[in-house]
Amino acid sequence: MASANGALAFISIDGPPKPTFDKLVDELSSEAQARQVKVASRDDPGAYRVKGYLSMHVERGKASVAYAWDIYDPNKTRVARITGEESAGTVKGSTGWAACNDAVLAKIADRSMAELSEALGVGGNPAATAAPEPVVASAPAEVPAVPAQDAPAPAAAPEAPASPVAESGVPVAAVASVTPALAYAAN
Repeated sequence: MASANGALAFISIDGPPKPTFDKLVDELSSEAQARQVKVASRDDPGAYRVKGYLSMHVERGKASVAYAWDIYDPNKTRVARITGEESAGTVKGSTGWAACNDAVLAKIADRSMAELSEALGVGGNPAATAAPEPVVASAPAEVPAVPAQDAPAPAAAPEAPASPVAESGVPVAAVASVTPALAYAAN
């Protein structure tokens, strides 16, 4: 799904106050650089257009930031929407944006840029966020049986399900379920 030049152009980010907006832009720029995602000018005709929306929610003294990114191709067709929510901690009163500190903005930028680059097939993954190699457990050593005298035979244990095995003969870890934060938009 990558565009002709593989770049993202951020058109707008609505919702946060100016100081929060400025910090988020800095965090997004850092994440884009770390993931080797090209960020283009709004005037670049071949770039994906990204519009962002953030909103602060405070309920019972706990703040959270919901965010959404709408991505449009160069023909102005929405191709994807990425959404998420980050906890911003506890607050007093209704000044929730004060709880949206640098750590919260860094999480939003990291997850957003990871989803954007994956969904659009642009950039790469920074080494720091690369998935670790799966750990393969070896079978326990066989314990020799000791004959029991006048003991009843133990009930047979249920057979364990077989692990999937790749062509290389190495067991493959199974994923139970994944809930993607990416929802493709119907036009």
